[in-house]
Amino acid sequence: MVIQERRSKSGGQSIEDLGWYNPRTNKFEVKNERVLYWLGVGAQATKTVLEVLKKARVEIKGRK
Repeated sequence: MVIQERRSKSGGQSIEDLGWYNPRTNKFEVKNERVLYWLGVGAQATKTVLEVLKKARVEIKGRK
């Protein structure tokens, strides 16, 4: 999981690494504080990232 400009290519340079997720083993690591910071300043997570955050029990204000 990374922070990336919306207009950049999908394989382009990222701004910050926020964690990882392996769907085959269902293991993940998330930098909770940094995720909350970026969401707080307007970053938008994809549906897949939101599911991983839900599994990681990251409390996102305004979401259940």
